[in-house]
This record gives sequence, C-alpha cells and structure tokens, in this order.
Amino acid sequence: MKDFYYILGLERNTSLDAIKKAHKLLALKFHPDLNKGDKFFEQRFKDIQEAYETLSDTDKRKQYDAAFKFTQNGGNTYDKTREEELKKQKEAFEKQKNQQRENDRIREEELRKQKEDLEKQKRDFEKKQNEKRESESKYTPPPPPTAPIVRSNNFVFFIILGVIAISAISIMMTLNNKNPNSGSYINSTHDESANTRNATNTEIPVTAASREVANSSSPIEPEMVNVEGGTFQMGGDHYDNEKPIHPVTVSSFNIGKYEVTQAQWKAVMGSNPSEFKGDNLPVEQVSWNDIQAYLDKLNNKIGGHYRLPTEAEWEFAARGGNKSNGYEFSGSNKANSVAWTEENSGNKTHPIGQKQANELGSYDMSGNVWEWCSDWYDKDYENIPSQNPKGASSGSGRVLRGGGWTKGATYSRVADRLDDAPSFRHNTLGFRVALTFH
Repeated sequence: MKDFYYILGLERNTSLDAIKKAHKLLALKFHPDLNKGDKFFEQRFKDIQEAYETLSDTDKRKQYDAAFKFTQNGGNTYDKTREEELKKQKEAFEKQKNQQRENDRIREEELRKQKEDLEKQKRDFEKKQNEKRESESKYTPPPPPTAPIVRSNNFVFFIILGVIAISAISIMMTLNNKNPNSGSYINSTHDESANTRNATNTEIPVTAASREVANSSSPIEPEMVNVEGGTFQMGGDHYDNEKPIHPVTVSSFNIGKYEVTQAQWKAVMGSNPSEFKGDNLPVEQVSWNDIQAYLDKLNNKIGGHYRLPTEAEWEFAARGGNKSNGYEFSGSNKANSVAWTEENSGNKTHPIGQKQANELGSYDMSGNVWEWCSDWYDKDYENIPSQNPKGASSGSGRVLRGGGWTKGATYSRVADRLDDAPSFRHNTLGFRVALTFH
C-alpha cells in the first residue's frame, strides 16, 4: 500500500492546508510538461495526484488511514512486493533530492566564480586607471617654440600697418553693434541663444531605470501606463484553473510600466531583500504582506494611492487592454521576444525593460518574476462577478501572475495563474503597482 503522507513529505497528523500547499509545490516540480519522457517524473506526478485526491477528502482519508494501519499491523492485505516497490520509490526520491542538492552546490560555485571574475575585472580596471592618472601627472608639456627675432625694417613696417588696419576694423564693428537698427547685433544675440539652447538640449542616453526617474516627480514613484477600461475574454483552456473563459469588464486604471525595481524598494524600505542584486533588477524575495508594508510607506511619503492590481486588471493589461492583438504572451506569440523564462534567463533575473513591450507599452508582464495580485485565489472562475471582479472573499493563497525566470514559457502565458501564501517569499516573486484612474 502506498504511503501517501511520505509521497507528499508530510507527517500523518498534518492539516488540510499543509496538504494543499505540499501538493501544489510537488505538482509543479514533477509536472509532465516540464519533464517529458522521464518515466520517474511521470510516475511521481501520478502518485502525487493520487495522494492529494485521497488525503484532501475527509472520508477517503479516514478509510485510507484505517487500511494503512491494518496493513502495517500485519493484516492479510499487506503486500510484500508493494513494500519493496515503495522502498525503491523512497530510494529514488532520496536520489533525486541528493541530485538537486548537488545541482544547487554547482550553481553556487558558478556564481562564486562569476563574482570573483567580476571583482578581478574591477581591480584590473582600477589599476589601469591609476596608472593612467600617474602617467598624466608625470607628463610635462614641452615649452612653446620661441618666435625668431626678425630685425628687418620692412617686416616691422608691415606689422605696424597690420595693427592699424585691425584697430580700424574693430572700431567699425563696435559702432555697428551699438546701432539698434543694425541686424548684426540682433543676429549675434540670436545665435548665442541658439547655441545655448543646443548645448542645454543635448540628448543624454537613458536606460529603462533612469528613464523612470526622468519621467516621474520622484525617483521612488513607478512610471505608470494608462489602461482605458473595457470588456475582454478572461481565462484560457490550458489548465482547469483558467476555465471557463468568460467576459469581464474593468474600469479605467493605471498600471506600472515596469516591475518595481530594487532601487525603488530601497528608497522606500531602506533595505534590499533580493537574492540577485542590482538597482535596475526587479525586487524579489518579497511576500504579499511585505508589499502591503511597502505600499503604505510609499503612499505616506508621496501622498499617493498605489496598490496591487486585481487579477482581472492584471490580465486585461497583460493582454494589451483595448489595443490587444490577441497574443498568447504579453506582447507577442513568441515568448522569447517578450519574456525571460527557463529557456533564456540563464538562471537569474534580468534588468527591467530589456524585452519587447506589449500593446500598451508595458514591459515584462510575461516572465522575469511572478507578480503578486491583490485577490484571494479561487480555483476557477465559476462564481466571480463580470464587473470589476476582486477574487474570492477569503482563502489561503494570494494570486500570482506572469510566470518567471525558473519556469517554461507555458507559465508565462497571459491566462496562466498560480497562488501562494501571503507570507511566502522566493527569488522568483516580485510585483508591479496599480492606481485607480482619475
């Protein structure tokens, strides 16, 4: 008889919420779509599903506990062959865990080497700069050449004549500039103003992060995109929790052009919880609860009303709002054009705004980091209202959207949805903000 508690990695007296959470994490890890052709993962996924269906139902769980206890106490249904099979499964699972630990160790070693290489490059660069400065400080320019002394009387005569001519021209130009009816003075002033304007308006290249600072009243304020209200078909048919596809109407609102960056988070909170450091990288390792604290401080600092988008607002904006072209991902039918996923991320997050924007001009709504929404998660769309829905009235998990750098492209579809506990933090979880439209 299968030990369903062991399959889910749980104790026998565990709660239903713990069973649900364990099932969700393991089902994602061993999903056949991520491990095609691997028989162990396929069997593991079937065992996980069977364990969850049994332990999540109160009556089935009681029957299973009684039967399992009977077999363990020497009942006639005890199957020695099955015990050996279960033992093999346990050994295989332990082997998988050990392999994962080894992969993590290798990854940490690679990151350490990369860090050492970067530090060495920095030291080499600073050394070259110091050598250059020392070289420049030791350089003594040669004295200017001394003009030869010419004693010719004719040469002196021509010099005096030239000085007189230059003086006469200078006097005439001065008189002309002082005449208000002369175009010379006005034109020279106009040219000087034009030169000043040209010098002032010289374009300075900006990155996605510096663009946000330039276009907002405060460096901590996210740059926003206007989303005109409208009606769209919400959901998909890839997974059961995307069904049914149904019409939803949302009012006008604003949504972040980019995911909130580490620089913006530090400016408000004073610290940076992210695993992958970089001011222009999306902030991660933030829970839903952490974000509420951030929003409170941000709104108090600038007198704003920033919030998380609802799940319906998020999907409407990701699809391109009223400008939607019906893409599978946010801005394209090709994930690589708009999203950092398992296939192209190099096992890390990436600076905001490097991929192609969607129809509204919003970036990274597919891939990079999963984005928290304000709603409690509901397992399907059967009972939600069609006008400005706000999710379930209560629950154990908050909605996550958009996919991330550790998952395949299918998780970055605009219809894909997931959830997790409001207190959960991970290096794949970030967010973008929203504002009610005024």
